Amino acid sequence: MSNTHIRTGEALSAVSVLLLLVGLLALWRYDHSLKEWQHADRIRHNAAALGAKVERWPDLEDRYFEDLEPLLVDVSEKVEQTHSTEPANRILYKGLADAKGRSSQRWLDEQWEQPVAKLIVDVPEMQPVLRQALGSVKYTEEKMYGDLSVSLQAALRDESVLKLKQSPEIGNVLRMKVAEKRSEFLPRVRDIAEPLRQELKTVLDMTDADLLDGGERVRVLAPLK
Repeated sequence: MSNTHIRTGEALSAVSVLLLLVGLLALWRYDHSLKEWQHADRIRHNAAALGAKVERWPDLEDRYFEDLEPLLVDVSEKVEQTHSTEPANRILYKGLADAKGRSSQRWLDEQWEQPVAKLIVDVPEMQPVLRQALGSVKYTEEKMYGDLSVSLQAALRDESVLKLKQSPEIGNVLRMKVAEKRSEFLPRVRDIAEPLRQELKTVLDMTDADLLDGGERVRVLAPLK
């Protein structure tokens, strides 16, 4: 009788241990799945945050041209007073530098580094398109600054502009120069941003399993580069 009790107790102990192991395994799987979901969710969060910043690129750049309006008024008024290149050209040069500085500050205020760095860690396959887009937009921006400065300074050396009698007429000539660069530059910014927008959208649309599978990310994202 005692042996039967012992065997029954042993069986119950074995069942208890087995149930405990099953419970621990289920808990481990749940914890693992939760961590994977959190990891995938973090990737999507960073991709969405960066995507929102990329969408703002054209608006961010457009504010530079809006900042120029007071400068164009000051320069045109000075030309109306003097009908000469100087000191209007010095006012123009300083004003363009100030506007460029404000534009650079707006880019810094966007705080790109954090979402970019986090996304590269989690999705290293995105590093090439990220670097290319950011490098291209800054190069195109610098070129636009230089071309616009040359164009406006050339207008201030144009005798036909210097002979204009009214400030609004002079200002309109300068505004046309600005409008030309604006119409060339902003579509270019959108074009540069497009591959990055597509890649970020692809990341957002991926399943958790595919997003956490490096091989699958390479297969899906590589054709976009």
